[in-house]
Amino acid sequence: MSKENILLIISVLLSIIIISFSVYIVLTLQSKKATNTNVEQQNTVQEEQEEEIKEEQEEDTEEVEGISFSQSAWIPSFDFENGLKSLEARKDIIREVNPVLYGVNNDGTLLNRKPTEEALKNFLQYCELEGIKVLPTVGSYDFRIMGSVMQSDVYIDKHVQEIINEINKYGYDGIDIDYERIRTSERDGYLAFLRKLKTELEKINKELSVTVFAKTRDNTQDTLYAQDWIEIGKIADKVRIMAYDYTLQTSTIPGPIGPIDWIEEVLAYAEGKIPKEKTILGIHLYAYLWKEEKASALTYSAVLNILKNVKGEHNAEIGEGYAEYKCSDGSRCILFYQTPEGVKERINIANKYNLAGVSYWRLGGEEKLLEQNL
Repeated sequence: MSKENILLIISVLLSIIIISFSVYIVLTLQSKKATNTNVEQQNTVQEEQEEEIKEEQEEDTEEVEGISFSQSAWIPSFDFENGLKSLEARKDIIREVNPVLYGVNNDGTLLNRKPTEEALKNFLQYCELEGIKVLPTVGSYDFRIMGSVMQSDVYIDKHVQEIINEINKYGYDGIDIDYERIRTSERDGYLAFLRKLKTELEKINKELSVTVFAKTRDNTQDTLYAQDWIEIGKIADKVRIMAYDYTLQTSTIPGPIGPIDWIEEVLAYAEGKIPKEKTILGIHLYAYLWKEEKASALTYSAVLNILKNVKGEHNAEIGEGYAEYKCSDGSRCILFYQTPEGVKERINIANKYNLAGVSYWRLGGEEKLLEQNL
């Protein structure tokens, strides 16, 4: 083979190699570009999905935050002036107030427990200015009166209308019903009354709050039976559970007022009966002092005066303060009282059960019990 032919063949082979290499380079670059494009597209999709999840989480958070945890309090009619002073000092946390302004007469009319018209007017103006809701309490503590009213359709209708008239007259935001002496035989009448009242309140866009005794199981005992939590949970906008008086003031044996473990049992029983968004935990701010098997109720202000000369301590097991000492006359005194730590514990329990809030009995003489919540 001639030299010229050999050179020609070599030249052709080199050309083929160069072309193949060029094609390889081009294909490789295109493949990388396609891969990068796919990765970018995948990243974009992933980012979009993450953004959607984030937005959904934010929406869920907004929904949870929309159900705000509220703190409310009762003001007794017998200490209205001091209760108002406490409200003014606690206006940043107490956003609803329940002054006990009414009782019940045996014909269904309302028993007037209001302060003077001028005092009530000033109170309502203050609450309106501060944006504090007012749901006055109608309280009844007499079996005989409840028996008269709840067994008469005429008296029930009159009772409902009297409440509506007072709401319209004073511009209340609703009403709180606290009936603590109801026979088992009056259960149906009591629930019928609540349904009728709720129907009339809805017509004027007002709220119904119902206050009930605490319980840990189904019970056939008078008021505990009449206060059917499942039915009341359907009817009322708010249900306040008085998680105190575990040991009654009438007891001759001293004991805690609202021990923590018992409160947990009460709320566990309430689950599935009263909607959480309607359930409000009642917290006591008072004390019981036993002396010779008789107890008297004290405000925290009175407790602080005692503790100036007596050693008391917070009992973590029951979530209350306790003191035992010799009284001035030499007799044995036993004191169970609320503490700032105890209030905080109960608020934490209410949050643990995702409740709508807490309600304090009562404003007036609570001193610094609520200051840590400001």
